[in-house]
Amino acid sequence: MVLSYRIREAALDDNQRLIELVRRCPIKGSVQVILDRHPDYFAMTRMQGDRSYIYVAENMQGELVGSVAFVERTEYQAQQAFKVLRFSDLRTDPAYRRTRIAAKFIEIYRQKLLEEGYHYGMAEILEGNVAPVKAQRLLGEGINVVPRGAMDLYQLLPLWPYRSSQHYRTRTATPEDVPRIADLLQQCYRHVSGIPPFTVEWLERATQQHASFGVGDIWLAENQTGELLACVATWDQKGLRKTIATRFSRSMRIVVRILALLGLVWRLPPTPVEGEPLRYLYLRWPASRPGQGPALNALIKRVMREVRSRGEHQFVAVGFHEKDRLRTCLRGIVRIKSRIHLYMHQVKSTCSVLPAGGDPLPFVDPGLI
Repeated sequence: MVLSYRIREAALDDNQRLIELVRRCPIKGSVQVILDRHPDYFAMTRMQGDRSYIYVAENMQGELVGSVAFVERTEYQAQQAFKVLRFSDLRTDPAYRRTRIAAKFIEIYRQKLLEEGYHYGMAEILEGNVAPVKAQRLLGEGINVVPRGAMDLYQLLPLWPYRSSQHYRTRTATPEDVPRIADLLQQCYRHVSGIPPFTVEWLERATQQHASFGVGDIWLAENQTGELLACVATWDQKGLRKTIATRFSRSMRIVVRILALLGLVWRLPPTPVEGEPLRYLYLRWPASRPGQGPALNALIKRVMREVRSRGEHQFVAVGFHEKDRLRTCLRGIVRIKSRIHLYMHQVKSTCSVLPAGGDPLPFVDPGLI
């Protein structure tokens, strides 16, 4: 039987059907999960960039059987701005996996890259997910597929009250701290590609986009004289999306059993259960002054101690590029690592305007993936 469908741009009244489509399309990995977008599918894409284009595949009965999001944003390297299109949230109903829906979405993406003035596109692909890696060949002439390494995604476990150095004062930020935070982020990430502008104005907008994330969610580490040494932001996304575990791998089941046994001895957050939402807290924008990695380590341990005392979250997620030296800030914290590969889709006609020399680390923000 031939399965027919049509491609169109999504409308706001597609919200509930998009949510239901996502629920039918789990993401496979060590934990098979569904990123449930109830009650507002579009809320997350509004956080991800300057604007978004969401396309859906609809069958002849009016059911949504596929979707994809292209998120436009402005990224910076060496203070130079680039117009970028991110390929994300590709979903195909299991009954339509052998159709050309994904190929049609890639064709739309390719056309946008070539015709609408983008310098490059970006895609993040979970390790072991072979099909989308191969599908990049469909981008064809005019676009170079450039591997940019991988992001190591860590799930930190709040098993016990981590002790941190007493040399630092730690606290949450206030609006008056925003200029200092902006300066710290600009200094820490000045040699990284694909960063947001990290200006005072940008930070104010980023912390006012949704009730789930504000200035008060940024943690600071200062020395005894009040100098800002490190920062990290926490983001509870349950108002935007819920990560529902539909199946654990064998290794993850072992971890769950260990957590259950430890919970009999220590007061721990509830053990993860298949079919129920995982309680994640994301860390954003970890940064420190040169030579102040220990301050960032102390700050993250302070956050982990707070997470454990509240008992609301099972995991704290944070990501770093595999070559980023900031990863050392996780020393002494129990964690599980997975890997997400990064790809740049470089438009050949605009290659000449990209900064020359070296291959700077790409910026990663797992809370927006």
